[in-house]
Amino acid sequence: MGGGTGSGEDFNYPGVKKTQEFFLKAMLQGWISGAEETKVPHMPGYRTIPFRDGDLFLLDCYCVNPNSSKSAGTTTIWYRDIPVWIMQYGGFYRKSEISFLKHALRCAYESNVFIGGRGPIDYREDQLLYENSPNFDEFEGFSGIETIYRLPELEELGHHKYWGMYLV
Repeated sequence: MGGGTGSGEDFNYPGVKKTQEFFLKAMLQGWISGAEETKVPHMPGYRTIPFRDGDLFLLDCYCVNPNSSKSAGTTTIWYRDIPVWIMQYGGFYRKSEISFLKHALRCAYESNVFIGGRGPIDYREDQLLYENSPNFDEFEGFSGIETIYRLPELEELGHHKYWGMYLV
């Protein structure tokens, strides 16, 4: 059995609701905003975007293969240097759909809605459709897939699978 700190009361953890609020706030200040990214030493191709607010710290770390349109990443939240929440995602998107993806994600984060840590159930601009299909969408445990389609033929232009969980 893995180690841990027990119930979470050992370090006065603020709880799920505060962590979820922090996540949404951090994501609005992260990748979708064009925040400054830093390279990861000893991990070529990886970029990170940090966000801190008091005792909570989020690090979004991702990589993109320059020879394909595939990408993957991990978003982790720590409370006083103890990991408390994680999300992983991966799939592919072409560069031409990235701006649209950012708009879809912003829509959910600005609405303070958590749907698997990604965008809304559906979002449309012109002939592009974003769909988020969560299997579970609670902050404590979630998984699903998000997909971008070109309308009207529903041609898939990219997708990311995602999953995550609360670690406390």
